Amino acid sequence: IHVSNVMFWDNKAKAPTRIGYTVENGAKKRVSKKSGQILD
Repeated sequence: IHVSNVMFWDNKAKAPTRIGYTVENGAKKRVSKKSGQILD
């Protein structure tokens, strides 16, 4: 499986999700696109 085809599993949404980024308190954080939950 190529790395571009792998998706993260979001336990809150119970579904695969893409990852986005947001800046919180000057630090870049990874965020689930479906639930909005911070993944770090």
